[in-house]
Amino acid sequence: MIRESVLISFPLGAKFNKNPKLVVYRQFLNMVRKLSCVNIEDKCYTCPMQKSCTYYKVSGENLRMYPGIFIHSNIFEKSFFRQGEELQLDFIILGNQRNNAAYIELFFKQYCKQSICGIPFYLKNIITNVINEIQDVSFNVVSIVESENLQEVINDMIIYYNEHYETDYKNIEVLDTKQSREITMRDMHNHNVYGYMGIHGSINGLPKDFIVSGIGKYNYMGGGQLEIED
Repeated sequence: MIRESVLISFPLGAKFNKNPKLVVYRQFLNMVRKLSCVNIEDKCYTCPMQKSCTYYKVSGENLRMYPGIFIHSNIFEKSFFRQGEELQLDFIILGNQRNNAAYIELFFKQYCKQSICGIPFYLKNIITNVINEIQDVSFNVVSIVESENLQEVINDMIIYYNEHYETDYKNIEVLDTKQSREITMRDMHNHNVYGYMGIHGSINGLPKDFIVSGIGKYNYMGGGQLEIED
């Protein structure tokens, strides 16, 4: 897994009505679709070009599954910035999707034309880091996952990552969990999604990647965040 950190600043300040990281991510996906889709009038799930479509892969089947490139976000993000304040956008890039990482630089340097939703910004820097470490951890799930069965949540994600993004993560064989509570939130399509949080657990051999990226189908919008216990 690669984390590409993009630092921007707002010379005139900024005010967003929604999570600014999800606003940027939606615009980023729109750019990838415009540049790569040859059947723009059709729906993704019926398009015969799915297997060769860059957008379909980057977006995790139009956000139906697990995106191969997404921006790390929390459920609640700062939306008001004073003059000169900065915003760091951490793009998570999985496996073979590093081949499409050039879209990130293209987005900020050319496509946006130094403006997001009409708000001027300066691109300050882009820094790339590789994440690769295994840890034994105890944790709390502090944002939404799709099931109380965390072993299933993580292993379903791993299976998809390995099959579609050519990663080599190993399935989690032992995971102890307890406690949970059901919650509802809105996704990027403004639909209700249902899931669980407040789950306490411990795992032997959890990739540090997942501590950074979050777990499950909602990680691209701030779901599946793990709070590590000492």
